Amino acid sequence: MVLYWKTIIGNKKAWKPLLIAFLPTAIIGVTVYKLVKDVLLGNAMITVWALFLGGIALILLELLHKEKEGAVGKIEDITPKMPF
Repeated sequence: MVLYWKTIIGNKKAWKPLLIAFLPTAIIGVTVYKLVKDVLLGNAMITVWALFLGGIALILLELLHKEKEGAVGKIEDITPKMPF
C-alpha cells in the first residue's frame, strides 16, 4: 500500500480487486486473532523462526522467479478473475 498509495487513491478501478483480495484475509485474521496473539506472538522463539524462514523463502522465491510473457504492467490491469 505504501508503494502504490497514489495509484490506489487516484484510480477507482483498482479498489474492487484490492477489496476482494483483502476481505478473506480480514475474515481469517479476525477469526484466528486470539490464537496468533496468545500462542505465536507470545513465544519469542516461534517469532524468530517464522521471520527467519519467511525471509529465506522470500529470497529463494525471488531467485527462482521468472517473469511470465503476459505479465501485468500496471495495477489497474489486474482483475479478480485473473489466474495466478
